[in-house]
Amino acid sequence: MILRSCDMHTHTEFSFDGRCTVDELCASAAEKGVSVLAITEHFDIDSRGGGDYYFRHEAQRKEAMRLAAEKYAGRLTLLCGVEIGQPHICPEITREFLSERDFDVVLGSVHDVRPEIDVYSTRYPDLRACDNMFEQYFSELCEVARCSFVDVVTHYDYPMRVMEHVFRERGCSLRRYREHMLPMLKAVADSGVALEINTSGMRRWQRTHAGEEWILEDYKRAGGERVTVGSDTHKADGVGVGFHEVCAMLRGCGFDRLTVYRRRKPEYIFI
Repeated sequence: MILRSCDMHTHTEFSFDGRCTVDELCASAAEKGVSVLAITEHFDIDSRGGGDYYFRHEAQRKEAMRLAAEKYAGRLTLLCGVEIGQPHICPEITREFLSERDFDVVLGSVHDVRPEIDVYSTRYPDLRACDNMFEQYFSELCEVARCSFVDVVTHYDYPMRVMEHVFRERGCSLRRYREHMLPMLKAVADSGVALEINTSGMRRWQRTHAGEEWILEDYKRAGGERVTVGSDTHKADGVGVGFHEVCAMLRGCGFDRLTVYRRRKPEYIFI
């Protein structure tokens, strides 16, 4: 059996940092044999206007998605999603935003930790600074997991992307932070949402995806069942990257299916 891939976390030009059109992303996905593609543009909750870009391009995005769904019908199941950054900070804003829109999947992310500290642009001069960030990062991911309006908790390895200078010689494993990860994994499991295995590290300095075996085993022991795979690509050529490697690891850790969401309802693809 040929397992066609599903990518539940992607971006286009309708995210502020996207570098491809909806059509380019869909064409690449179809060419690579991706069977399910969720386009999940950024909508961040913060006082700096994280949603402004989303609102400015919303009408264009809807039309581009409509045209792509028609063009690739029969070749690609196209899902409309959103990646909400910091949904736990102002839950009333998040609820209002979601109540006025129909999505297939809602990703919950942390890009900023309190008090509005941008994880990506913060300086990490030494290991202690990295430790402090990861401790707070996992604490806030716990809050995201407990949000009733989130379907998936994303990229738990996000800070590692900008810590190469500290971890290059140590390796990119998160085992150092296991005690902080365990409550987060338990919160995801208890909430019944899905844990994302983000593969963007395969395109970055880490050269691997986020799915370390011990993390998946701890998640399973905590009662976690739902897992998604997301490339988190912002360019067309990154779609679907790492899918088969992640599936092999999942099978080895006792998982036999992936979760996809359609109209906010979980569906399963057996692996």
